[in-house]
Amino acid sequence: MSHSTLWATDFRFLNDEQEAIYALKQVSSAVRGMSNPAAEPEHSVHNAADEFGQVFDAYRELVLDELGALSFPVYVASFCESGDLLSQWRAYGTDHGYAIEFDAALLKSAVSELEGYEPSRMLAKVRYGYDSAVETVHSAQAALVSDTNLGHYGVHAHYMALQLTALLASVKHPGFKEEQEWRIIAGYEYSDPAVVQFRSSSVAIVPYIIIPFSKAAVVSVRVGPGRHTDVRQEGVRRLLQKHQYDTEVTHSEVPLRT
Repeated sequence: MSHSTLWATDFRFLNDEQEAIYALKQVSSAVRGMSNPAAEPEHSVHNAADEFGQVFDAYRELVLDELGALSFPVYVASFCESGDLLSQWRAYGTDHGYAIEFDAALLKSAVSELEGYEPSRMLAKVRYGYDSAVETVHSAQAALVSDTNLGHYGVHAHYMALQLTALLASVKHPGFKEEQEWRIIAGYEYSDPAVVQFRSSSVAIVPYIIIPFSKAAVVSVRVGPGRHTDVRQEGVRRLLQKHQYDTEVTHSEVPLRT
């Protein structure tokens, strides 16, 4: 709280080992199956459909090559729609945990300030399971259809693959559905962005980036279930006061003993 920052971790280093590739097959298959979009009469370059189609085929294959390689680092910070969810307290707050409520609009503003390619940065609702990945697939297809200036299609393919790799981070296995997750997602063009930091974990050396946010983005802090609730609330109030946060402090309604 003293620094008003979030840490976003490279999504290949998270708990679910399949996160980086869970929806890759679906997105790749959808992109591979796309026909020349300029063949549609309403397309902006329909009058040059044949020429555009030849370039589009090469462009699409380059996108698939880079997307399949997953060569871009994508960093995520996770949030839950519910601030008082039993499963979250059990998983993350058993040692007198706290839930911090953020203003979504101000989080989006913080994301917009990150360096890098704008379409690869977002605050997104996580979708669970292959069926729920349909909207992500449609987003990928729409992105390719909207890219009509392919004079330097190799460069365009590179950035499109980055954008789609970031989209992959918004789809997870249905076993995580109860988490009701939202994510800050930030994809980077290079394997070692200048802003990357490293921390140790029980598994590996983990890369992460630091995301500054406005103090006004913190709406409330909820003290987790357990003993000494009043004392813990008072401690949080004094901590927030010291660091000049104008933030409500509440406590969990979940009757969980810790």
